[in-house]
Amino acid sequence: MKIANSSGYTMVVTQYMVNLAEGLVALGRTARALAVLDQVTARIEASGEHLHMPELRRLRGEALAQAGSDEAHRALCASLECARSQDALAWELRTAISLARLLARRGSSKEGTDLLAGVYGRFREGFGNADLRAAAGLLRSTGA
Repeated sequence: MKIANSSGYTMVVTQYMVNLAEGLVALGRTARALAVLDQVTARIEASGEHLHMPELRRLRGEALAQAGSDEAHRALCASLECARSQDALAWELRTAISLARLLARRGSSKEGTDLLAGVYGRFREGFGNADLRAAAGLLRSTGA
């Protein structure tokens, strides 16, 4: 999929590819998801539109977790760092949810819950949003 930057459609294509990767992860098509993530990451690095980078790294972490890779934790931590560097609280929350779930599966639920609670506590509005509802549910399920 190639659209020239001068066409004005770069961000649309990038968002499409992010959505495609997210769907592939949801379907468990890990290898294909990782291939799409590699393509869209290369696009972003070439164009400099780093807006989606925290989400791409989060999705990479999710795909790697599905594959049972030890690299999942590293990818999610990179996503968290990227979101924080952009002051992107919504991306940070989404990553904290993924990281809390991964840590819980690995037997470190307190570490994940503490991280998630800290990010969740910085929100002041929007509690009807799907990510905030998911975070609240995860926190409730762990007794936090």
